[in-house]
Amino acid sequence: MTERARLASTTVVRRPRTTLEVLFSPDTDTAGALARQILAAEAAGLLGGALKPLPEATRHAACQQAAVHGVRLLDADLIGLVVPGWQAHRDLAIAARRTLAAPGRTERPELAEHRITVSQQPAVTIEAEGRGLITVRLGLAVDFDITGLTAQLSAGRLTAFCGGRCDARVTLVIQETDMLTRHAHVDLATLTPASPGLRLLPARAYLVAQEIEDSAARLTSRRAG
Repeated sequence: MTERARLASTTVVRRPRTTLEVLFSPDTDTAGALARQILAAEAAGLLGGALKPLPEATRHAACQQAAVHGVRLLDADLIGLVVPGWQAHRDLAIAARRTLAAPGRTERPELAEHRITVSQQPAVTIEAEGRGLITVRLGLAVDFDITGLTAQLSAGRLTAFCGGRCDARVTLVIQETDMLTRHAHVDLATLTPASPGLRLLPARAYLVAQEIEDSAARLTSRRAG
C-alpha cells in the first residue's frame, strides 16, 4: 500500500465473526457499501478516469456489479485468518505435538502478547456495455493484536480458547489506497473451533499418528484373541 490513510475513516465494531462484519455493520447492504467505496475511489481519481465518460446510472450499475464479486472475494472468517499465524507459533506447535503423541492428553499453553498480520489482494473488473473498462485492485489488511491468550489443545488440535483478548484492525484498500479502516474487539469465545478442532500441524503428522494408533489397536486385538 503506497498511499496511507488519506481517505480512511475509523470506527469501532464489536463481536464480529468475518472481515466484512468489521468493515460494515451487520444490517448493511454489503455490496452496496463496497460499491460506494469504489465510486469514492473513482471520484478521487484512483481509477484513472475510466468511468467518467459513462452516464451516472451506468457507472453506478457497473460499480455495483463489481462490488458483488468483490464481496465474495473479500469476506473471510476471522478465525480462518488468524489460525495460520498460530500454526507458525513455536510454543503452540510443540504443545500440539505432545498432545498428538499422547491420546487423551490436554494442554493449555499461555501465549505471550503477539500480533498476527494478514493481507489479501484480489481484483475485480468493472464492465459496462459488454466490455471490461478497468481492473480494480481491492485489498484487505488485517492486524490482530492478541494478549493474555490461553489455548486449549488436544490431539494436536486447537479445541477452545480459555481467556485472552483479541483486537482486530481491518483496512479496505482500493488501488493501493486505504479507503476505510475499522477496529473491532473479537470475542474469542464466539470463535470456538468446531469439533474436533483446528489442526495446528502439517497433515503428515496426523497421518503418522493415525497409523501408529491403528497399529497399536491391531496389536492389542491380536493379543486379546
